Amino acid sequence: MKTSKSSFVVAVLLFSTVAAGCAAQTSDSASEEGAPELLENKSELQQQVDAFTKAVFAHDVTTLSGIVSSEIHARGAQRGMKIESFLERQKKAIVTTFDLTEGEVPSFEVADAIPEGDATRVTLRFRGIVLKKPFYFVREEGVLKLNIAPPGFAKAQPQGALFGKSNYQVHNVNIPGNANAQISCDGASLVIAPRSTKSMSCVDHCGWWSGTAFQMGYGNPKYCDWNSWGDDVIINILDVGGFHCNGGC
Repeated sequence: MKTSKSSFVVAVLLFSTVAAGCAAQTSDSASEEGAPELLENKSELQQQVDAFTKAVFAHDVTTLSGIVSSEIHARGAQRGMKIESFLERQKKAIVTTFDLTEGEVPSFEVADAIPEGDATRVTLRFRGIVLKKPFYFVREEGVLKLNIAPPGFAKAQPQGALFGKSNYQVHNVNIPGNANAQISCDGASLVIAPRSTKSMSCVDHCGWWSGTAFQMGYGNPKYCDWNSWGDDVIINILDVGGFHCNGGC
């Protein structure tokens, strides 16, 4: 009887081990089958990001025009700005956001890619740090195109609405010990402590994307475009007026 019971236990253990091994093998196989497609897509995205960056810093308008989506071109037509203006604005925003040295060409790495409907939301990394805002790609006639902002950003506002509203990121870089800063835009006011970042919703009415006017105290307003690469407004006591735009209208 003991022998029979022992044999039964051994048989169960053997079956469990084999089953677990088969399950692990099946899981690994499924993972391996899905990996090439994922890697291929990520590789394609990386190629487009590299091509975009190279075109911007080489002032290659023709290449850039072929990389960006039809919605980017539509926005240019809406704003009355040619693709050359888009290129220059992107370059200035990148240089200012990341404080690049003269002649430095950045290299952005695709850290993550997530499908969202007909688009792909991409997280980029630079100097080992993940960028604050995601980028969007769409497929047009089977080719990946860079949309930057979420698809649909260029759609006309509802009838009767003059402007839309966008969330702008305001970063106070002053060191602790300085007083809180107060900044206002067309539609909102914000108090922000040193070394902190907050968002505020402002009426859009200028720039390529959706810029607005910011003001501190009684100083002159500055017109800041929405910045796809990171913070939109930097508060710094060393700046004229106490702040600057990462990308101007």
